[in-house]
Amino acid sequence: MRSKNYPGLFSLFFCLAVLLTINVSYVGADEESGKKEVLAIIGDQKITIKDMTDKIEKLPPELKLMYETEQGKEHLLREMVRIEVFSREAQSIGLDKDKNFLDRISKIKKALLSRAYIKQKILSRANVSDKEAENYY
Repeated sequence: MRSKNYPGLFSLFFCLAVLLTINVSYVGADEESGKKEVLAIIGDQKITIKDMTDKIEKLPPELKLMYETEQGKEHLLREMVRIEVFSREAQSIGLDKDKNFLDRISKIKKALLSRAYIKQKILSRANVSDKEAENYY
């Protein structure tokens, strides 16, 4: 019986082993001096405190509270590392060129463009004064 050669499988197991053994910890630093501090490096990609705080700032308020603790920041950093590692692996085996993947990206892009247009062109014009609201109700 012939064994099949799975070059990507070795890479996947290697990445999983790295992720399972990685001990990523958030190092608390004051906001000014710590923004450029590198928390993790994956290939040529650096994850800094600023990257993490930017990501937290974009979250809805109810999720922000969860990630502002030391434990939450550690969790977020681990997740950012996982995403970077697995997205690099996916690209290395060509998943970013897969037809189904590209179709999904196209649909998501259309939906995001539609929302951005509505927000910029339609909702920005919808200024209702207090007087107009009172008259309506």
